[in-house]
Amino acid sequence: MIWLSCKFNNVRFRLWRFFVKIRFAFTDNCGLACGFATFRKLDGTPERLWVPEADCPIHDLNLKNGVNT
Repeated sequence: MIWLSCKFNNVRFRLWRFFVKIRFAFTDNCGLACGFATFRKLDGTPERLWVPEADCPIHDLNLKNGVNT
């Protein structure tokens, strides 16, 4: 029974990734919390860095390829 549950979750995750990619193609927005965040360096100056949401199928792939969108 656990095997069947894992298979169902795998299919559901692939469908979710597919719909996120479709949403991004039409709206140019992945719909997750990806974006710029402000961090402070050790000397106290602010720096804006791109932070993708965990498991974002759009931006995680781009960061692996070395492209920041």
